[in-house]
Amino acid sequence: MGDYMGMVKRVFSFRLEEALIQKLKYYTQKENRHLSNYVETLLKKPYCVKETTGTLSKDKK
Repeated sequence: MGDYMGMVKRVFSFRLEEALIQKLKYYTQKENRHLSNYVETLLKKPYCVKETTGTLSKDKK
């Protein structure tokens, strides 16, 4: 586990279709980002994690 600025991150493994991976890689190169960072950002967009309860709620932004 990595500790980045007080945030513990865990490593996960996913199986994705090759076509989806290629699309994700295209957008990561376009935005000059790492694949893991890009996927994490996509997953965080519609939801935010409430630190106090650990539950998911809709992001009000």
